[in-house]
Formats: sequence, structure tokens, C-alpha cells
Amino acid sequence: MKRLCLILVLIVGCATAPAYQGDPVLKKRANSLAIKTMNCVAPSTPFYLVVSPNKEVNAFIDYKPTLYLTEGLMNMSDETIMLVVAHEFSHIKLGHVYKKAIVTYGITGVMLASNLIIPGLGHLNHIVNPAITNNYGKVHELDADRLAVESCIRCFGFTKEQSIEILKSLSLEGGGFWDSHPSLQDRVENISKLPHLPGQTVSESAPPSGTIQEKPSQQVQPSGLFDSPFLKQTPRIQ
Repeated sequence: MKRLCLILVLIVGCATAPAYQGDPVLKKRANSLAIKTMNCVAPSTPFYLVVSPNKEVNAFIDYKPTLYLTEGLMNMSDETIMLVVAHEFSHIKLGHVYKKAIVTYGITGVMLASNLIIPGLGHLNHIVNPAITNNYGKVHELDADRLAVESCIRCFGFTKEQSIEILKSLSLEGGGFWDSHPSLQDRVENISKLPHLPGQTVSESAPPSGTIQEKPSQQVQPSGLFDSPFLKQTPRIQ
């Protein structure tokens, strides 16, 4: 009986994520930087914002879209946060979330059909699917990097060199066959090939053209079909 009660307590305790109770100044800063960056990359995009108490440096956006930022990321410079957020909104602007979902479901469908012809073949979906989608996703990451840097140069006066230094400071890893993100070297070379772009600073007083909606904060869980994590610290940053 005691064991049953303990199980019920654990289930109820894990059913809901705690609302963010951190520094209100930090959350206000997150709101400001998110809206400012969204107006540059993907104007008029309604989105949810979640600030997580997680101390790891992490951010990602899902299909709703909900933008997840951790306290770890919010402890970094405004420029770093804006480049990371610009990368996430680039995924939405370029339709990467849905494109990846289509590829994933398409592969699953093919493997299920193959299983009808050769019983047991469908089990290979657990290997084939991530192998294809992860390598397909590497192209998305490079595309999102380019649009993010181009946007930050155009709107906020960034330079290519500054953007590259930010990427390097995040100790990004990847590039392996099973990795969903390209290597830091590939990402740096990708940005280096961008042409010179004149900057055009966005006015701080300009009214936001998008809509931000409140949502209960929760721990960031950067794993799932629609997640597009840009950063992850320990064991590696994505």
C-alpha cells in the first residue's frame, strides 16, 4: 500500500511543470530581445515564450511556435541571445520544422509498408529514420545560420566576424554521421562565405509587429520530433 501511494505521489508530482519564478527583470529582458529579434527575422509571427530555470545554455523552438530560453542562455550577452534567437526564428521562417516532420513521417511510412513485404524490416526505422533526418537537418542548420547572421547584420549592425566569434564562444559541436548539427568548422565556413551586407539598425522605439503570448514556464526538454535545439551544454552544445 505504501508503495502504491508513493507511485501515485510521483505521478501527480510529475504531471505539471512549475511556473517560472525567477528574476522578473530577466524575463522582461527575454521578452524584449525575443520580440526585437522576431521583428527582424520573421515579422508578425505570433509565438509563445518560455523561460526555463534550467542553468544550462539552451534554446529551441517548436512548431506552435514556442520559443524556449534557459536562464543559462539569458546570462549571456544581448548579442549572443539575439543571434541564437534569430537562428530559432529562421527555422520557422524557412519552414524547417514542418519539412523535417514530413521527411520523418515519410520515412516511417515507407518502412511500415516495407514491413508488410518483408516482416521485421520495419524495425530498421529506428536506425534509418534518424540517420536520414539528422543528416537532412544539417542542411537546415546551415541555412538557419545564414539567415540569422544576415538578419543580425541587417537589423542590428552585427558583422560576420562578430557572429563567428559568438559561434566559437558557444563551443558548438557536431558533424558526425549521427549528429543532427554540422561541425563548428562547417558552420564557420558557411558564415564566412556570406557577402558583405550593409547594416540597418532597427529602432528601439518601433512598436512590435508580432504577438507574444504567456505560457507556464517549464524545464526545457530538447528532444522530440518538432524540437530544433540550437544550443545544448553538457555533453555537447547543439
